[in-house]
Parts: sequence; C-alpha cells; structure tokens
Amino acid sequence: MALLLWALRLVRTGVFRWGGAAVRRWVGHGTRNRLAAFLAGVAATIAVQSSTATALMTASMAGQGFMTTAMALAVMLGADVGTSLVARLLAVDLHWLSPSLLLIGGALHALGGEHRGRRALARILVGIGLMLLALKLLGAATLPVRESALVQAMLEALGGEPLFALIVAAALTAAVHSSLATVMLAGSLAGAGVIGAETAAALVLGANLGGAVPAVVATAAD
Repeated sequence: MALLLWALRLVRTGVFRWGGAAVRRWVGHGTRNRLAAFLAGVAATIAVQSSTATALMTASMAGQGFMTTAMALAVMLGADVGTSLVARLLAVDLHWLSPSLLLIGGALHALGGEHRGRRALARILVGIGLMLLALKLLGAATLPVRESALVQAMLEALGGEPLFALIVAAALTAAVHSSLATVMLAGSLAGAGVIGAETAAALVLGANLGGAVPAVVATAAD
C-alpha cells in the first residue's frame, strides 16, 4: 500500500513538473460550457491520477471567481469518471509492463541531465511502473488474509456495518489524499474474496467522500 501511494505521488508530481501549466489550462478551459468542463475534468484526472488533485485545482479556481459553481461541478463529475477509468485500467493485469517502464524511466532519468522535461517524464514512467508492481504485490498480499481467522472476523464485522466501513474508507482516503488508492485496495480485497460486494461498495463510497475533504479544508477560508 505504501509503494502504491508513493508511485501515485511520483506520477502526480511528474505530470505537474512536465506540463502543470497545461493541466491547469485544461481545467480552466472548462469554463466555456458544461461538456468542455466535464471533458476537462476527465482529462486532468487521468493525467494526474488523482481526482483529489483535480478537486483542489477546481475548488481554488471557483473560490477565486475564475469558474462558476455549475462549471466546477461539471469538472468534478468528469473527475469522478476519470478516476473510475484509471481504476478500471489498473484492474487489468499489466504487471508485466512494470520492468520495462522502470528500466526506461531509470535510463531516461540518468541520461536526462538537467533537462527538466526528460526528468519529469522519467518520473512518470517510474511511477507507473511502481504502481503496476504495487498492485501485483497488493493482490498477492491479500490472498493469505483469507486464512487468518482474526482478519476474517474483523472484515465480517465491517461487512455487517456498511456505515462504519464508509467512515473508515473516508478517513483513510482523507489521510492519504488518494481515493484511487483506497478504491484499488477495496478492489484487491474483493477480487481475492476477502470482502463481499456490499462492503466493497461501502468502501468505494467512503473513498469518494474522503476525497472531497482535502479540497474543502484547503478552500475553507474562501
């Protein structure tokens, strides 16, 4: 889980260093109409691998009067779709790409010198490679959980209290600033048969709720 969070951060910071101004322009262009705002939210979230980051940018722009509330909501609907597409893509077993991405990213970083763009691109490739590796390890690590009586009892209790599961997921997401990480964790547990569909749904709802907390806190003064 720690490796997944670090990999997500590498991709996010790499994208902002490589084309942070372009990402902000995508979101800014969403003020033209609601469809453009929706597509801007999708594109920005896929690029930075985080609907929370998109929410922070959108809330900041709306708070400063650069975007209307209606357009900001359209951007955030796009962000939700974008993070769902990323989660669906990562659910496909692509771990075999991890060594190649790590090798190319490492070589690009070593040969990039002081070139900011190359080093940022290398950061993105390494981050994606580590994400795929982390998801493979996470999937393998959840399998033994089915043999633990203690963990099974805890998860069964959690399954009987969907509201509590939602609160736990929301708190975890707010703490790590990544709804995608929480969703992927829930997906891994559900895929391994550790939790049922109802508990997984509650965790995903909690992840969406927790993903809104950083944006609300950051713009509370506005």
